[in-house]
Amino acid sequence: MDYFLLNDYMLSIVVASIAAFIGVSIIMKIDYIDKNKNKVRITSFVAGFVIYFAYLNTYFTGAMTPIKLLLIVSIILFCSFSVYSAISTICYKEVTFQRLLIGSMIFAFCISLVNYIDLRKIMIENDLNMNLLLFISANILLLGNAIATFRFIRQLRKIEKIHIKWIIYGSVAIGLAFASIRYTLFSSITLFSNFDLFNNHDVEIYDWLYFNNTLLPLTINIFGLVFLELFPSFISELYSEKQKELIYKNKHQYEALFENQAIAIFSVDAKGEINKVNEATKEMTGFNPEQLEEYSSFSELIHEQQRPEFLSFLKIAFNGDSQMFETKLLTKFKNHIDVQITLVPNFLDEELTHINVFVKDITEIAEAREKMHHMAYHDSLTLLPNRRFFVEELDSRITYSTAFSQMAVCFLDLDRFKLVNDILGHQIGDQLLQVLADRFRSLVDKDVVISRLGGDEFTFLFPDISNHEDFQKQLEDILLQIQTPFLLGHQNQELYITGSIGIALYPQDSRVGEDLMKFADAAMYSAKEKGKNMYEFYHNYLKEKNPKQLSLEADVRKAVKEKQFEIFYQPQIDYATGKIFGVEALLRWNHPKEGLIKPEDFIAIVEDSELIIELGEWVLSESSKQVKSWQEQGCENLYLSVNVSIKQFFHHNFIGKIKEIFEETGYNLERLDLEITESLAIKDVEYAKDIFDRLRHLGISISMDDFGTGYSSLNHLKNFSIDRLKIDGSLVQDIEHDEKARTIIDTIIVMARNLKLLSLAEQVETVEQEEYLKSIGCNEVQGYLYSEPLTGEDMGEFLANNYNASLLNRVDVS
Repeated sequence: MDYFLLNDYMLSIVVASIAAFIGVSIIMKIDYIDKNKNKVRITSFVAGFVIYFAYLNTYFTGAMTPIKLLLIVSIILFCSFSVYSAISTICYKEVTFQRLLIGSMIFAFCISLVNYIDLRKIMIENDLNMNLLLFISANILLLGNAIATFRFIRQLRKIEKIHIKWIIYGSVAIGLAFASIRYTLFSSITLFSNFDLFNNHDVEIYDWLYFNNTLLPLTINIFGLVFLELFPSFISELYSEKQKELIYKNKHQYEALFENQAIAIFSVDAKGEINKVNEATKEMTGFNPEQLEEYSSFSELIHEQQRPEFLSFLKIAFNGDSQMFETKLLTKFKNHIDVQITLVPNFLDEELTHINVFVKDITEIAEAREKMHHMAYHDSLTLLPNRRFFVEELDSRITYSTAFSQMAVCFLDLDRFKLVNDILGHQIGDQLLQVLADRFRSLVDKDVVISRLGGDEFTFLFPDISNHEDFQKQLEDILLQIQTPFLLGHQNQELYITGSIGIALYPQDSRVGEDLMKFADAAMYSAKEKGKNMYEFYHNYLKEKNPKQLSLEADVRKAVKEKQFEIFYQPQIDYATGKIFGVEALLRWNHPKEGLIKPEDFIAIVEDSELIIELGEWVLSESSKQVKSWQEQGCENLYLSVNVSIKQFFHHNFIGKIKEIFEETGYNLERLDLEITESLAIKDVEYAKDIFDRLRHLGISISMDDFGTGYSSLNHLKNFSIDRLKIDGSLVQDIEHDEKARTIIDTIIVMARNLKLLSLAEQVETVEQEEYLKSIGCNEVQGYLYSEPLTGEDMGEFLANNYNASLLNRVDVS
């Protein structure tokens, strides 16, 4: 009587080896079990099904009863649990022998159980008895196979690059062991019976090869077990020499890199003490390694004002996170240099060994940044602070003011200065402004802030006017200095000029810096209307002008209601193609009596009321409808650019209203560009950042308007999500005669390119301006050289004639 074919046995070895290879390959790719629990569970469940169908598929035959179904499910779940336990034992980073033994026992019990169920069926059918001692011995051998297999796979996982041949050898050994264990278990009922395990009796070498029919699988099993037991030691010895060579090589490479780096490197231990430096350290700081021993910790080399910040970064690095920041580092010559520091923690077996401190000298970069910062905050002609500096200083003084603070904001405008430029030329006009700036500096106290806003406009911030008589005397002295003759030009030509000053007082007129500047500006125009060469306080101007203002505000309200406003459009040109890529929507007031009024003459009044929100929403709605119609007529990729007012931006439902408007018009938000001035955004930086991010999420692009004058902050460019910098037209107008204006524009365009932002120049009026902007890499342009702002109807004709044509180097608005 016999049960198996020898061919079946050999085939089972092949199948088991292939299965082992697949299983080992999968387990090699599994990271530590905590990171892949769900994947391992799914794999284990699938493997549980495979084990059941491989061993017991034919066992549970006949009608399916609830008990039989429950037994099948229980067996599958137990098999899945056993596989999961096996994978966990193999894949955990650190496993004790106790854990290895338990995992192996669970897996071995699973294999033994399914084989015993099949074995029991054979015993019943053939009325056979089990030799318990042989069965126990076979199970001990099975446990040994499991332990050896687990150790083998764990050894493979420890080797970073294992040759495929070792996986194949190991898989064959696993296949031999686990395929043979089934037949070894069956030997417990066949070894001392007349039941033959195999029926290939016609093989000539049968007697001496089969060892009484049953010892062949035991012999092969032991062979596989011995291979698996010996492999970990063998492979460790094989790779230990390579690991030593690699460690030695890496150590020398590390030391070579450490010593020959172009930047300074300090190796700092867990206490912050310097234990090693490279050669570049001496070149940068002047210190020899011996001289650095005088400093107990690296932090002593950091400028004392920046030391707390450095220690906070160092603490984070000690926790395993690299840090990069800028600070000032002490040199041998007791001065500090600007450096960029990178802290890189180094670990060995999850223990911090040291921190490499990479130090890069950025003195030149810091100086260039400081120069750029000065340019951003100062007027290039007079070297006085500019609008941005003045506004920030005013807001700062207001923030830190006390209940007794009294300040004054003064706007000064030269009378008939335009005649000087028109008659004598801009060069003489520039000389006059420079001389006047020097006079102002020498005249007022050091704590008085003077700035040039642009053109012939100057502002003064008097931080203390508690003595009103002294303050008015200073105002009179300023006017007197302006009246003092100017000797300009090569021939010392004598010029006479006057000025008008408007004053707004804090806190009487307002407690808001923007309002104070606006009120002082209004008072200055009142002084001009009264005859020039005088000063006017805002509260006096308000008494006279308030009725007129109320009347104009009423006109504005009426204009909004009766739709007297009209939208004009100005094309925007892409330098790369010379073609129109977008249009900017510009608001005009078609007053029934005054005719067409530009925004600068009415927008301030509108912004003082809530009308600006309603008007801004109307502009978005109407312009998007108009541009969508042009897109449908052939201008598919045309962009719409719209300015956003401060009250719109800070309205609680700003984003929601935009969605509502464009859902109604059906306009594609990815073809919308919103122009926002930086002065608007910095009123609440965190809020602005959130709004910018939400706009970008909708697909809307954002342009920073009027960049280069007033409010130009590199810090805000870093924080805000924007797409484009719009170079202020006042800079573009000065390209042909002002080298400093060209330098500022050059800087802005280079900065935009490095930040991966687009640059757009406004108010381009001459071919020379166009050619210069193109030569320095400006991306986009708009201005009267290409087209003045046009009505919707005229712009439709303009697009029909020019949308696919290049508009560069020509003036054609037909």
